[in-house]
Amino acid sequence: MRSAQPLAFLSPGNDLQWKYLTEHDPKFEGQKKLKIEGKELVSMPMRVFGMEGLHVLEMSPERESGLRYRMQLIPREISHLRNLTLLYMDSNSLKEIPAEIGTLGNLERLTLSNNSLTSLPPEIGGLEKLHSLHLANNHFTELPAPACGQGLCQSGSWPAALSMLGE
Repeated sequence: MRSAQPLAFLSPGNDLQWKYLTEHDPKFEGQKKLKIEGKELVSMPMRVFGMEGLHVLEMSPERESGLRYRMQLIPREISHLRNLTLLYMDSNSLKEIPAEIGTLGNLERLTLSNNSLTSLPPEIGGLEKLHSLHLANNHFTELPAPACGQGLCQSGSWPAALSMLGE
């Protein structure tokens, strides 16, 4: 079962269409999932932060599309989504992650690959349930110490990130 509702707001001057998609997905059995798509996606709709029961938030374009969203930051209001377990933010243009990400105590998986990140906030080190962190194809100048403190440096997700060091 899949339903889509266009959001009620558009960016002025852009041909922007965001969609909320709710779907029954066996991978996320019993979890509330939200996927936001849009060819010109540059920011998160503030209305998302009122969805406190949300478990999965996906704001990444489909790999096959070759698209890259232009969103440069995750708003601090991300801290309102305390039940979030999975956050997919790859292939955006993120330059930094807010410290408030550290308040998402239920977060288990965070995908930030294919962005423009150079560092991570130390607060990520406090995410005790985080067991999967994807950071490939960013612009790190040093290993993100918070992730290494959790043993995520040995998880196999580092080779591409390490190849970016010193370039």
